[in-house]
Amino acid sequence: MIRAFLLFVLISGLTVSSYGQRTTGVGARWGTVNGFTVKHWTNNINSIDGTLSYTIKEFAFVDLNYSWHFSGLIDKYTIFFYWSHGAFVGKSSGKGKSLSEKFPSWYTGASIRGGVSVPIGNIDIAVESGGRSTVLPKVFGELFTEGIIRYWF
Repeated sequence: MIRAFLLFVLISGLTVSSYGQRTTGVGARWGTVNGFTVKHWTNNINSIDGTLSYTIKEFAFVDLNYSWHFSGLIDKYTIFFYWSHGAFVGKSSGKGKSLSEKFPSWYTGASIRGGVSVPIGNIDIAVESGGRSTVLPKVFGELFTEGIIRYWF
């Protein structure tokens, strides 16, 4: 069943040359923090990207970023770079060592990241790297790299 779904997504993703005409995409993010992501283009250069990550009884993490995109390497929307900054808030049980699991309470902070995106029809595959740091309840930072896959409507 999973293979049939992935085949459907791949075939439908190849039906459009780029997602530049699409405004909203949903998908998954994995890496330092795993979760669901939504990205909305506000114009041809800027977008807003949000992530919801959680594990049952461990932590919940909400991240919101504003991104600036550079023109594509092949055409306007194909293989392009971007950078963004944002803020996050989370709640944790305090049982882990990563930022999203470290504090046994609510925490908040900021992040900055850069990435590269490769659209293939209605599908977007991206990789981001950067840093995030809490400001409350105390300062704690980490570097991260995360992979993203989105489907554009």
